[in-house]
Amino acid sequence: MLPDYQDLLLLEPRLREVEDELRGIRDDGASSFFCSNYEWLPISARLKVLLGPGRKEPPVEELDGGCVFTEVDLDEGAEGGEEDDLESDLLFDSRVFEIAYVELSRRMPACRDCGCQRFMPILLRQLECSRELFAR
Repeated sequence: MLPDYQDLLLLEPRLREVEDELRGIRDDGASSFFCSNYEWLPISARLKVLLGPGRKEPPVEELDGGCVFTEVDLDEGAEGGEEDDLESDLLFDSRVFEIAYVELSRRMPACRDCGCQRFMPILLRQLECSRELFAR
């Protein structure tokens, strides 16, 4: 079973940093246009490093001269082993990337007076298809 977005936040805590970055994106109206897609590109690139086939494992943290790898379990009672491997492998699944992509891209401010607007109906149809796919 695929995790929902809240589960992904537990499995990959670095997603919170992406959320923080996303919260900082605003159309303040100072410019003659605002392009949401331009702002989304670096966020999408970071997301590809966290989830899906392009995922990079979190860096190893050093504590007291020793190396420690920290990971969060969905099942807090798990002893580790095979279940941890399944959760870790799950983060490399392209469907998991799509779950986060759909959730986060909906939070972006809309484009204003930029060339992207003519493609918006196509994008909205694609997002709706993704939602229907994951609702099954």
